[in-house]
Amino acid sequence: MKKLIISILFGLFSVSASAFDYHGIKSGMTKDEMQAILKCESETCKFGDDDDPKDNPALDVFFGEIKPHGLKQIEFAYTHDNKLWRIRLKFEQYKFGIAMPVGFKSALEKKYPDASIDEETDRSGYFPVTVYYAFLIDSQLFAADVKHWQDEFIKTF
Repeated sequence: MKKLIISILFGLFSVSASAFDYHGIKSGMTKDEMQAILKCESETCKFGDDDDPKDNPALDVFFGEIKPHGLKQIEFAYTHDNKLWRIRLKFEQYKFGIAMPVGFKSALEKKYPDASIDEETDRSGYFPVTVYYAFLIDSQLFAADVKHWQDEFIKTF
């Protein structure tokens, strides 16, 4: 049973067998190293938006004039010893026509071929918005962290 659960977890997160580098933010970095590059004090950084006081305009500075189209937030996940193992990129694309959303998703898949791309539709506004999540995952760091937590929990059983 234990091997089955671990196999399922590895299958879910086997999208990238190697480390990643996203604009200089690399898997394995500590929180402090990442924050030195991207002035983001929480584990979720949002693009500056006048409507949301929690937004972080540091992302606008980080990317400059070539901000990725539709990117609304970047979320970071760390191992037990504070190593970056996952970045989740959240993109929003309004549904205008048929070709534009298909082209947008195709561009994401081409740009991030090793990433898992999830898609959902937000219908809360006037126009429906397609939300794409691209997961950049260092599966070796993830597997090591799973093993760490398994060993920690097994001590308590």
